[in-house]
Amino acid sequence: MAFSWSGQLATAVFNTWWTKDGGYAMWEGLGCCGLSTTDVDYQGSFPIVALFPELKLSQMRRIIAHQDAVGRVPHNYSGDPDLVDRGFARVDMNPQFVMMVYRDYLWTGDKEYLAFMWEYIIKAMAFTESLDTNGDSLPDKDTGLQTYDQWAMKGTPSYIASLWIGALRCAIHIASNLMKNDEVKHWSDLLEKPSINFDKMLFNGQYYSLWVDNDLRDELCMTDQISGEWFCCMIGLPTTINKNNLAMVLDKIFENNFNPEFGLHNATAPKGGKELTMLTNLQAGGVWSGIEFAFASLLIDQGRYTEGLEIVNAIYNRYLRAGQLWNHVECGGHYSRAMSSWCTLLAATGFKPNMPDKTLTLIPKISGDFHAPWITASGFGTIDRTGKVLKVSCNYGLLNFQNLILGMTSPSVKIDNHILNFHSTSKDAVTTLSFTEQVSINAGQILFIK
Repeated sequence: MAFSWSGQLATAVFNTWWTKDGGYAMWEGLGCCGLSTTDVDYQGSFPIVALFPELKLSQMRRIIAHQDAVGRVPHNYSGDPDLVDRGFARVDMNPQFVMMVYRDYLWTGDKEYLAFMWEYIIKAMAFTESLDTNGDSLPDKDTGLQTYDQWAMKGTPSYIASLWIGALRCAIHIASNLMKNDEVKHWSDLLEKPSINFDKMLFNGQYYSLWVDNDLRDELCMTDQISGEWFCCMIGLPTTINKNNLAMVLDKIFENNFNPEFGLHNATAPKGGKELTMLTNLQAGGVWSGIEFAFASLLIDQGRYTEGLEIVNAIYNRYLRAGQLWNHVECGGHYSRAMSSWCTLLAATGFKPNMPDKTLTLIPKISGDFHAPWITASGFGTIDRTGKVLKVSCNYGLLNFQNLILGMTSPSVKIDNHILNFHSTSKDAVTTLSFTEQVSINAGQILFIK
């Protein structure tokens, strides 16, 4: 697990691109595919926003300046940061962009950044909303091209629909923070319908179908079928899809798509039939470690640490056999999507900051004692648990919050020997502590929770 957190950071070193005017980007794959690739940054940029947030925010500002007239988000650029490619038709990028903007805001609290992005968010959301032609509030038009670009889909794919629901959830929070009440109401009214229809139309009793197009269905079991749910879980948003369905989907993806020797396939055909022929597609039958790490982190976040660890071990052993532990391959070597490995750290420690609300969620999903790092723009340190005592140590900088969300009841909290006063509320084994004043853990200090 510890290697998965740090091993792919080698890609950040190898793939970083600098321009004379101070611009920053990262190769999608080392020297290939393009730079600042939106649909790959979606998974791979979590460590960048934690370690170097100013770089991530500047890169997002630069790429979105090329948004086209109808609101489509740019794909990437090659060599010249002022000239993007023609990949606007990838339908997953608009919702991914919106979700990344909100993630960046939660991690940095940079409201100026949020305000700068607002006009682009409005256009991005409007374009994806326009892809619904049958009134169910789910995209069903021009949904074939996306990050799985050799794997054409039809109608309403679960992958695209899940991203759209995730974008709506994030856009509502963005609009609320900017006091854009009309958009809050519009997107809030809109959210309920696609959430219901996602379960109603796409769930086949075991998992979400690959796509539904009127009376036609494709029953491939895609690992990435609830990608929007994964991203929202990583940033601390509650689920909007049926919880029983979510639990069963996790079961079936792991049961059908995971093999401890090869890893986690992008898709399998558990129902057989014509879908079996689709697995000859390189991307359908392949194993992409960036997707594997993301799904492993979702399992861990949902309290299934052992299964998530099995996936992490399978990835490690596969690349150990190949002699490429630091160099994961998808489209080219040092593929940046694999930096989603950082999400296994976030999920395992349950470390989810919300800087604008001065709130820190800390609900570790590792059972027993553990030792792990935490990192934000303001500082870094360690999280330790020994017995029933959870410790947050600051090694550099500081960590601020006024609300602390924990997975324990009736805790006591102190910094070093200073006891902290708070008001607490509990629901479903989750306790929120609201402190009388902002808590600051400075370098050399330790927060004790027990």
